Amino acid sequence: AGIGAAYQDRPCIDPLDPDCPNSAPNYFDRCQAYAKFKEWNNALPEQNKIKLEQISKKEEI
Repeated sequence: AGIGAAYQDRPCIDPLDPDCPNSAPNYFDRCQAYAKFKEWNNALPEQNKIKLEQISKKEEI
């Protein structure tokens, strides 16, 4: 009945969910997305570059 496959080959409801398997058709690869962003951002003139800041857990609340 295909019960053992679970959601391995089906789209994730939330592709940003860390539990979404990379075999899902709508899987979002954060590392690849960051690498593409970094490449794009580095090609911009210095005054147009986006500066990323790390948010600490205390600041999120």
